[in-house]
Formats: sequence, C-alpha cells, structure tokens
Amino acid sequence: MDELQAEGLTNHILYGIDQDENLKDPDLLDRYVTFMINQRYFSRPIEEYEQAVAATLGKGALSARSLGFSQRYGEAELLGFLADLFQRMQDRKPWPRPPFRKIPASRWDDVALDEVVARVRLSQMQLQGYLKRFDRVPLGDGKVPVILLELRTGERVAVIGSADPRESFTVLRRRQDDQRQVLQHFLECTEIPADAVEPLG
Repeated sequence: MDELQAEGLTNHILYGIDQDENLKDPDLLDRYVTFMINQRYFSRPIEEYEQAVAATLGKGALSARSLGFSQRYGEAELLGFLADLFQRMQDRKPWPRPPFRKIPASRWDDVALDEVVARVRLSQMQLQGYLKRFDRVPLGDGKVPVILLELRTGERVAVIGSADPRESFTVLRRRQDDQRQVLQHFLECTEIPADAVEPLG
C-alpha cells in the first residue's frame, strides 16, 4: 500500500471523529472494528484499514489533510486513537467474513441468478443504507440499479430495481439454493427490516 492510499484510508477512519467524546472508550474502539469487519460505513476490507493504520503509525505523524479532519483533537490524541484501534483489531483476530460482499455486475452471466425470492418495498436511497452502492446496467432503453451479493452463508443474490429509483426492488437467487433459507440469510446478513420484504415465488 502506497503512502497516498494509506492516508486516504486513515482519513476515512478519522472522518467524523469529532463526534466521539472519548477516544479511549473500549466500546467505541469495538464499534469501529465491528463496522470495519462488516464493511458498514467502511467500504474496504478491514485488512486494508489495518495496513493503512500500521503505515500511519510507522510514520509517527499525520498529514495536514488528516489533521484537518478534527477541530477537537490534536495529533497526539489522534495517533493514540489509531494505536488503540490497531491493537483492538489485533485482539479481534481472526476476523469473521463480512455479512456480504459485493460482486461486480459484469459477472451477472457467471452467477446465474434467475429465481425470484422476494420484493423489497424500499427505495434505492433507503436500500443503500443497508447495502453497498448499486451498479446501473442497461435494460431496454434505459438503465436499472442492480447489486450482486455473496452472503456470508455462501448464497448469491441479486437485488434489482427499475428505472424509477423510488420503486420497489426484486431479490433473485440461484435455482439450486433453497428459497426460504436464502430469504432468511438475506435478512440476517443485510439487516433489512423483515416487514419491508414480501416473499414471492
């Protein structure tokens, strides 16, 4: 990992740090690590954040850009927080797999998702609070939002919308996977509210 990449990921960690009142709070450190493991609010795998923090601590100083993310804490406090966070990462090993990972939409033909599982009655903006950013793929005269996911449990699903991002979304599965089990795992891994999901098929 080069210096610019390490700085960018460190800045991702420090973004919003001024909202945290006690950087030594063990619960706060645990929340950060849990969010990284689950890739919730942190889009890259936790291994990359670990490398970035190690590189930053190895330098022993923060860049001016990194320091600019806080008006509340000085460099020594921020480096202390990063050191404590790095140690908490080590304490939590081995890290579990994230609840799901995104598969590039370009691999649509490889994943063979063609059986309807459910309808999700949430808008694209609401869904992106639970999932990662949607891809947009050509369909007819326009493009529709699509996200392909591999769940922690091994199943693969697609969440597909329409040209109108306010409309509901459809969940697809592979034919060989059990529909009821896929839906249960989809809800558990994404934490989408069950009352927003209508089973189909």
